[in-house]
Amino acid sequence: MPGSTNLRARRAFTLIELLVVIAIIALLIGLMLPAVQKVREAGNRIQCTNNLKQLGLAVHNHASTYNDQVPTTGYGNPAYFNSASLFNAPTWDFGVGNYAPHGARTQQGSWGFQLLPYLEQDNLWKGSDAFKAAGNTPAGIGQAQANALGFPLRVFQCPSRGSLRVFNMSKSNMANDAGYPGTQIAVAQTDYAANGGISGFGDLKGAFSPNYAVNDPTALRPKLKKLADYSDGASNVVMIGEKLMNKANLNQLQIDDWAGYAGGYHVSNVRFGNDRPQADFSVAGSATGQGLFGSSHTGITLFAFGDGSVHRVRNSTDKAVFQALCQIADGASISDADYE
Repeated sequence: MPGSTNLRARRAFTLIELLVVIAIIALLIGLMLPAVQKVREAGNRIQCTNNLKQLGLAVHNHASTYNDQVPTTGYGNPAYFNSASLFNAPTWDFGVGNYAPHGARTQQGSWGFQLLPYLEQDNLWKGSDAFKAAGNTPAGIGQAQANALGFPLRVFQCPSRGSLRVFNMSKSNMANDAGYPGTQIAVAQTDYAANGGISGFGDLKGAFSPNYAVNDPTALRPKLKKLADYSDGASNVVMIGEKLMNKANLNQLQIDDWAGYAGGYHVSNVRFGNDRPQADFSVAGSATGQGLFGSSHTGITLFAFGDGSVHRVRNSTDKAVFQALCQIADGASISDADYE
């Protein structure tokens, strides 16, 4: 008939059809989610590798500046390094135009602070902002401590553990307060630790020298280390790596995530090769990383080696092999295949 149409009236989805569509979408999301997470973790590993590459390069630039000398791990503390009661902040003298950071032999701040000028953080290292705010007087050294301890830097944090972390603690926890403002200390955390060797006392044969300033904050350090001291070969020594963490405590202060990258010798920024690297864990309460290396990456932990290269070390690596990697002069012969 004129004006008639063959179009049929549209029919709405039935409830069963809608549920089937929703189920299919949910199934596709479930199938895609592991792939998305895998891609995200691959990106995190690349960023973490880049961080360690920058830190390794900074160590070599430090060595080029200071006659082959690598950074030290800063001053320890009478309460011993794994105490969450005291730590040492970076130290300066009054300089011309800025504060003059102490040299490696007397610098109480850790290796992370000593590397700042090679990580495009020269002003933080010299305390320039605090110097100007104090009217070019020594009165701002406490503020320089605050700036160095509390300024978060992405190069010190693995993205697999989330965003930058800055925690507060009582100023009474600082062993060498130089007029730090206020009553609370802000501390920027680090996911990377220097290789301190095999834990104990004295020269632990690690990549960087520890200093136990036990009962004497003016005590000189042990022999300063140079890259030439890595007699096993720089490619066979780990310098800096990811540290084992209890992820249940990531957003709060804990005994091994306490002094940050700038605070002096502490289990926060110095770890040991007594055991192989391990996977991050999550246990509510006070469980810690026990002074060991480890990561949130599946099956591996990343390290900057003495030659500036970055390698993954399997968490299943033989304990004796990893101990050899953490000692600079034990004479052990290590192949890449032993740990990668």
